[in-house]
Amino acid sequence: MILTATDRAQDIILTTRNNEGYIRMATTPSYLGSDFERMTITPNGYVGIGEINPTARLEIKGFGDDEYSTSLHIMNSSDASLLLVRDDGEIRIGDEYYTQAMPAGFNYRLSVDGQVVAKEVYVTLDDWADFVFDDDYDLTPLYKLEEQINENGHLPGIPTAEEIAKTGVNLGEMQAKLLQKIEELTLYVIDLKKENDGLQEQIDELK
Repeated sequence: MILTATDRAQDIILTTRNNEGYIRMATTPSYLGSDFERMTITPNGYVGIGEINPTARLEIKGFGDDEYSTSLHIMNSSDASLLLVRDDGEIRIGDEYYTQAMPAGFNYRLSVDGQVVAKEVYVTLDDWADFVFDDDYDLTPLYKLEEQINENGHLPGIPTAEEIAKTGVNLGEMQAKLLQKIEELTLYVIDLKKENDGLQEQIDELK
C-alpha cells in the first residue's frame, strides 16, 4: 500500500498500485480484542461498509437483523433524521422515531413522515368486491341500513373517523370497501327503478 501526495499539497492518495489489492480499514473494539474490518475498497472501486467483499458501488452491511440495529442513517446539519434504514429492512424517511400507531401485527417496510407524491400507485389485493353481484349476496334492506347509520353514525363495514385517526387507512382495503358500497348502491338503484316502473304502470292503468 502506498500513501502519496498530489501536486496539491493538501491532497493525499492512498493506493495499492495494482489490480488485486484491497484497501481495508479496521478498528479494534475492546470487547473483541482484535481488528474488526469496518470498510473495504476493492480494486474496481466498490466500497463496502461492514462488508469485506462488496459487489456494488456502495454496499452497507449491518450488525444485526432487528429493529434496534441501524445500517444507514442520514441527517441534516441540524441532526434531524432524513433517512434511516434498519437491519430488519424497515426504512424511515423524515423521522427517526415515527410513532404513528399501527394495528396489532402490522409490519411495515416503509414509513414516511410527510407527504408523498407519485404519478401512479399500484396496490395488490387478493379480494375484490364483485361478490356483491352474486345471486346469494345478502343485501341489507334500506330500512335496516338506515337504522344502522342512525345508531352508529357510519356505514357498516367502514371504519369510524376515530379509527382512521388512530391507525390510518389501508388504501387497498378501503378501495375494495368503497367499491362494495358502490355496487350495493347500484343494486339499490336497480331495485328502486323496478319499483318505480311498477308504480308507473299502476298509475297508467288508472288513467
